[in-house]
Amino acid sequence: MTRNRRNAPPVQRTSAPHAGPSQGPGFQRDLQLESDEDLVRRSDKLRNIDPARAIAMYPAQYYHAQRYPLRFIPRHPAYKDILTRYPPDQQHEPMVLYFISLLPEPPATEEQITQCRAALERSRVLIYRLNQKLFELSHLHAAQNQANDLANAEKTLAELQRMAAFRSTSEVEELVLRWWNFPINQLPPEVLADIFRLAIYDTRGPVELALTRTRIASVCHTWREVAVSDMTLWNTIRVFENYPWTMTAMQVERSGTTFLDIRVDDDEQRGRGFGAMQGDKWVALINILFRKLSQIRMLIVNVKDMTAMFYLIDKLRAAKDQPMMLERLELFGGGQPYMIMPGADFEPKEYRQPMALFDGYDVPSLTFLTLKGVQLDWTRTNFSNLTNFDIRRFPTERCPTVFKFREVLANCPNLEGLVVDAAAPIPAQNQDELDATAVPIMLPRLDRLTIADLVPSAAIQLWNQFRAPNVKQLTLLNLCTDDYSDFIEQTIGCMPNVRLLTWYSVELPNTDRTRSLMIKWFKAMPKLRYMRVSGLDRVTMDFFLLDEAVADGSLPFPMTGKYEPKPVLPNLLAIEWENMDVEDVTYFVRRRKQLGVPLRRLYTYPRNWTEVADDEDIPELLEEAKGIMGFAPMDASQTIEEAAALADGEFKLPERGESEDHMFHVPDRGEQDYDMDEDDEDEEDVEMEDA
Repeated sequence: MTRNRRNAPPVQRTSAPHAGPSQGPGFQRDLQLESDEDLVRRSDKLRNIDPARAIAMYPAQYYHAQRYPLRFIPRHPAYKDILTRYPPDQQHEPMVLYFISLLPEPPATEEQITQCRAALERSRVLIYRLNQKLFELSHLHAAQNQANDLANAEKTLAELQRMAAFRSTSEVEELVLRWWNFPINQLPPEVLADIFRLAIYDTRGPVELALTRTRIASVCHTWREVAVSDMTLWNTIRVFENYPWTMTAMQVERSGTTFLDIRVDDDEQRGRGFGAMQGDKWVALINILFRKLSQIRMLIVNVKDMTAMFYLIDKLRAAKDQPMMLERLELFGGGQPYMIMPGADFEPKEYRQPMALFDGYDVPSLTFLTLKGVQLDWTRTNFSNLTNFDIRRFPTERCPTVFKFREVLANCPNLEGLVVDAAAPIPAQNQDELDATAVPIMLPRLDRLTIADLVPSAAIQLWNQFRAPNVKQLTLLNLCTDDYSDFIEQTIGCMPNVRLLTWYSVELPNTDRTRSLMIKWFKAMPKLRYMRVSGLDRVTMDFFLLDEAVADGSLPFPMTGKYEPKPVLPNLLAIEWENMDVEDVTYFVRRRKQLGVPLRRLYTYPRNWTEVADDEDIPELLEEAKGIMGFAPMDASQTIEEAAALADGEFKLPERGESEDHMFHVPDRGEQDYDMDEDDEDEEDVEMEDA
């Protein structure tokens, strides 16, 4: 199937796009008030924002794309022409919008309300009579076919189809009238508020959330009063507009005294063509958000300009002078891990020296902290109640010292998640400091551990600072271009509770010593049942397929004379894979079968599958992994096997149902296949332009 490209003019489309709920036909006004040339010009301009409306606006004499049979019978002849531009399965929603356009403009008068209620009753009576008529015609048609009266049977069939179209049209009209007549404003305000919350927080993204929230508040006085008075409808703030931040200021004001969850993303702003967040417009935004600094519960900021980040850290100093409810803080700066900054020629004078977070004040409510490329004065920064500590991409000289790192770990005994990504602590500088840091700090509640992008010596030094015997989820990332076998050896037997292993671009030398180490490493993780892998070559993959029965030198054929393999991962249920050669994945699946421990599921991601769908080895993979292939969820939800792997106690896996093999279509060579992953990354941009 060929993708409907947004940039194609409407007259070249082979099928009409799906009309969205916010799109009204508007064809009557368009046809009456604008010339054909103006309509064509406006349709072409509108096609990227509202393609369904653009197709509907195109004058009939200019529309030369495919036509479709009518599923409904609208009263307006011009709309009949418009409806034929949509496939039958896409005509329902435009028909709903057509009937909505016929409703009286709010606020309706008492006479209009009475007329609509009478129309609703007439529609119900008409549907009842049409059903009776269809019942009679269907029996008559069957009798005529049985009597071989083909001429009359053909006429009856045509009448049957016409009556069915009338019934479908009447059902849509009844649906719209029932919706319009529903006395929703008679509900108590608290019930209305609950309905609004469900409508707002069940949206697909931050842009749709904001637009839905604004639309609800714009329907009528009653809805506006309920929406504006409910502070919880406005306390989730995702900044996606441009300076002067009018909508953001309105949301902050309407949030009242409740907590605030705030997200600011510089990349998103640049993607919308708004430019970088810096200078006066950044100062204005922070000043708006920090009007209620003490009410901020979650603050996630991604900004590339380091001066802007320093300004934010400077404003956070005010936290020491007021009670805070801040629980989650994530700051993503634009610094690279190996750059030396800030420098005398890089920042304004007031930001030449790094500042302590919160001016050294320990915010007791803060439990979740992520810092990426952010310059801090670590010596005066204090934390004592963290459950998640995530540091990434620091220049070497801006990392915390090993003593500060140990202090944070020691002061946070409830730590559950630890991430160190290209931010290794500055190591001990002499023997006395080595002796002072020799005893590892116990982290009994640590559940998730990520070690990424460190040289082998830094990884070993980091590991020597703590012990985490109860880690369930271990992530090793970008440990490559060097020999990390010594690091692997250091961790053998230290994490017996690992259930889920993420192994992304980790390289080990293919030696007898490494194979022996990997056997011991996996043997010390008997509960490992789920893996995510990426960037694996065949050599590294073989480490996950080692046969202990052969590697340890024992006889593979005991007294029974039957080969009895001892795979290093006997309990592995499933893997998620990406960025790997299809041939290597096929090899992995085949070898697991040969070892007597086949995978229960083989997961990948839609985007990854789209990239490899035309690989010549795909048919072999589909055959080898038949019945076990599926797509891993792209959100935070878990697969069944992942939930089973992480569960404590007994977790009964359901019977393996149908796989998603039918979704893994192998296109013919030369066929453009986009079935797997429709690219909707511009959806939010389109909605924003529409707004």
